[in-house]
Amino acid sequence: MISSEIAPYAKVGGLADVVSSLSKELAQREHEVKIICPLYGFIATDSNWQEQKDLLSLKMNDSGQEFCRIWRVNECESKAALYFLENEKYFGENQIYHTNEANNEKIGQRFVFFSRAAIEFCRHSEWTPDIIHCHDWMTGIVPIYLKLVEKDERLSEIPTVLTIHNIQHQGIFDRKMLDFAQMPQTPLIIETLGFEGSINFLKGGILCSKKLIAVSERYAYEIVNTKLGYGLDAVLGSRKKDLIGILNGIDTTIWNPEIDQYIPKNFKVDDMSGKKECKKFLQRHFNLEEREDIAIFAVVARLYWQKGLDLLLDIIPRLMNEEKLQIVVLGTGESDWEERFKTFALEYEGQIGVNIGHNQRLPHLIEAGSDFFLMPSRFEPCGLSQMYSMVYGSIPIVHATGGLIDTVEPYQSKTMPGTGFMFEEATSEALYKAILKACDIFYHNNNIYRLMQVRGMKKDFSWKKSVEKHENVYLSAQ
Repeated sequence: MISSEIAPYAKVGGLADVVSSLSKELAQREHEVKIICPLYGFIATDSNWQEQKDLLSLKMNDSGQEFCRIWRVNECESKAALYFLENEKYFGENQIYHTNEANNEKIGQRFVFFSRAAIEFCRHSEWTPDIIHCHDWMTGIVPIYLKLVEKDERLSEIPTVLTIHNIQHQGIFDRKMLDFAQMPQTPLIIETLGFEGSINFLKGGILCSKKLIAVSERYAYEIVNTKLGYGLDAVLGSRKKDLIGILNGIDTTIWNPEIDQYIPKNFKVDDMSGKKECKKFLQRHFNLEEREDIAIFAVVARLYWQKGLDLLLDIIPRLMNEEKLQIVVLGTGESDWEERFKTFALEYEGQIGVNIGHNQRLPHLIEAGSDFFLMPSRFEPCGLSQMYSMVYGSIPIVHATGGLIDTVEPYQSKTMPGTGFMFEEATSEALYKAILKACDIFYHNNNIYRLMQVRGMKKDFSWKKSVEKHENVYLSAQ
């Protein structure tokens, strides 16, 4: 596994959770799994880490020889071997990605260096994996380099599998990045990576990988057949026979209300008394009015356009003035969105609670203590939060897209209650109507609410089925 993120050490989104839990599941099934990740400046080594004896070296065009210190993390709860590559120049900053365009070249160099270092790790350790599994554009150069540049047959013949977690982000750079990557600008390489006058690492990775995975069946369809391909739909269409949608799973050793160590009281589907305690604790944490009979609608998300939370911002005054509910928000992102949520929390004190930032424990409390979970995403390749919410008895309200379609059974009637509420158009009005429907069920049809809750909590979102599908992809790639 080569990934820019790995939970719990380096996490921006679901990628970190997926790589961690998939690797753990594969290792439990007796596969030899090694995960490679950068050692960013915010990650501290400790006594459980073992520094490898020899340094890893790479020849670079701009600075001659560069070196990486290799650290192995010894974790008793996972059989997968986790390695971090340390290089102050490329990985030393305290953030994984830069969002401003001025740092685009710098972030490109970071992941070119990381990808080459990950390949060099195999050469350095004299370890030849049967499969190299890459994740998103950040590692897209790995299959390109192995197929078009690498001269060592031992490495060049290793099959690569590329998972597309979010095709909106593609790794588009000026062609001079090829010089930094030490990739000759031959017609084949330019044709493989060329994209609107620039180069596109995800495009090249798609064309050079043996097999491709999208993180849900619906998303595999959307990125080929709709505008959600973000300009790569035709490229993916040319690889359609090698593209498979596999729904992500969740790590049920971490996300499980019966054993969760982050919540004040555990609970299960046939004894929900603990969830009532979690709701009280959540209300106290966010300084909300402590009432069992009022519905809490929760958000845990990055605050930017894809997640559709501007749709919620647009209707908050209407909800607060016309409906009886509470809202809790945890996330970080667009500064103006952060400010609007904080302003609403002050304006509707006791009704809205907002925490701007990252927190490892709080998402568990929010899932456990809330009654409904909001995911109005404009697109959602897979989504994990809607699965977490169902497992914790918080009914999801989602836009009909991607993995949300594959995981949430929409409420239709008393005879077909489903596991959540789904709206078709990504508009504020559609979200508002879905919230109204949820409120009606909560306040006036509690038996239906409870039935939806039970159906969701009994769903199996573990990695069992998904890991078997990954194994089949690995076998077909060899």
